[in-house]
Formats: sequence, C-alpha cells, structure tokens
Amino acid sequence: MINTLLFVGLVTTLLTWGGAWAGGLIDGALAAEHPSYLAPLVWLLRVFSWVFLAVTTVIVGFVTVYLVGGVVAAPFNDVLSEHVEALRLGTPAPPFSLR
Repeated sequence: MINTLLFVGLVTTLLTWGGAWAGGLIDGALAAEHPSYLAPLVWLLRVFSWVFLAVTTVIVGFVTVYLVGGVVAAPFNDVLSEHVEALRLGTPAPPFSLR
C-alpha cells in the first residue's frame, strides 16, 4: 500500500515538474518555422515525445520505489519471517538477535 502511494506520488511529481521542463524543451526545439506540409510530422513528434516521457517516468518511478522499498523493508524482513515460521510450524519464535 505504501509502495503504491509512493509510486503514484513520484510519477505524478515527475510528470508535473518534468513535463513542464520537457514541454519547454520540446516546444523550443520545434518552434522554428517550418513548411505547412510538415505540421503533421511536428505534431506526431510532439506526441511521441510525450509518450516517451510518460513511459520513461513510469519505469524510473517503478524501479526507484522498488529499490527504496526493499531497503526500507530490509530490517523488518527477518523478524517477519521468524513470526511467520513460528505460526506455520507451531513452535515458539526464537528471540531476535543480530548475530
């Protein structure tokens, strides 16, 4: 649940701020005068640029949240696995130690 919220927040933030930055770059690069017959090509280039930005943002966001979530959850995985093992086998859990 927390990973999902972090992922949605990260992607929203990246698309909002990164989208404004990338939009300025895309529009600046395509702002030059061009013949009217190239207008559909310029429009298609804008669409592909935004799709590429969105897909890249989702992939980077997913990988980032996955890695950070693993690092944050790592200290709790040992304790959690001991409790699950105790419940499954019906034996008391050994006391937790760092050795």
